[in-house]
Amino acid sequence: MATAAAPEALYIDDHITACMEEVCLSLGYSELRSQQKDAIKAFVAARDDQVEKFQSLGIRSAYRVGDQSLDSAAFLTGDIKLIFISPESLNRGSLWRDVICSDVYQQNVVAFVIDEAHLVKNWGIKFRPDFSRLSEIRSLLPQKINVLALTATATLTLQKEIMSSLGMVDPVVIEVSPEKHNLHFSIKENATDAIMAVILELKHKRVEMERMIIFCRRPLDCANLWMQFQASLGGDMTEPPGSSMRNPELRLVDYFTGCTEEAVRNTIPKQFSRESCLRIVIATVAFGLGIDCPDVRKVLHFGVPEDVETYVQQVGRAGRDGRMSYYTLLFGSKPVSRFESVVEFIRIILDPRALAAVI
Repeated sequence: MATAAAPEALYIDDHITACMEEVCLSLGYSELRSQQKDAIKAFVAARDDQVEKFQSLGIRSAYRVGDQSLDSAAFLTGDIKLIFISPESLNRGSLWRDVICSDVYQQNVVAFVIDEAHLVKNWGIKFRPDFSRLSEIRSLLPQKINVLALTATATLTLQKEIMSSLGMVDPVVIEVSPEKHNLHFSIKENATDAIMAVILELKHKRVEMERMIIFCRRPLDCANLWMQFQASLGGDMTEPPGSSMRNPELRLVDYFTGCTEEAVRNTIPKQFSRESCLRIVIATVAFGLGIDCPDVRKVLHFGVPEDVETYVQQVGRAGRDGRMSYYTLLFGSKPVSRFESVVEFIRIILDPRALAAVI
């Protein structure tokens, strides 16, 4: 049994992978390494928010990423109960390996948790090799330790690959359908008209408008949409109207990518998860994983998601409080193979009525 002053869980933080995916799609793999440091920063605000929630429950937690040094008084003596950490931090040198092999960790850590476990396989081997080495860290922990892999998007094949990668033998598998009965699905071909309708709704309702996330595949698309909102709304982009756009806490619309300035990245998740002026976030995959905003009422995809897994993850941002919510897929007239797979997924698993707009 864990003592009063001992670590109880290592929580592997896969959420920064989303920003790595964004950089990969935008720049190509050859430029990925040089962008890694800034990409990781995009998720510090989101993870800090999660740590704060556990702290509020009386569970002492901390998040370690990159080159942050260990606080010997807190980490080495086991005073931190829940440790959020990236695979890169675990595999950088021998520091964390020595900590894990220490008596206080060997005797008291009860769980090794990997969130968004599908990313271990999808992105670990090619773009972030440290993900494919998590089994090495697992081997340093006692055999009896609990291993928990969490994901909302794993096919049967992917489940087996995750289990193999993490050295899980005969695990208990708990599965639920991705179907959300409180979501209404629609598909629209005219993205221009759909975005203009959103702009007009925001201009009319302002802070009374229900919260919305517009997902784009590329940072450039986010920037272009942001400029379209700004050109159409002018001084109505802030609350009260005419306020300075330099203050992100007064904006009705903002955008979140790995390229967004750090101060804004830190502000947006907090603004979007509590009472604030912020109504719409235009975002890449960098916003979503690790973000818990229960009252998002609408999600739009501006263009077809990379794959069905990304689609399911991002659709899941809507209606987390159980209330009726809405999802719309916006796409151009040019046929895209990804579009066919996403529509087929909606038809078979989620809501066949969504096809009405394209039949």
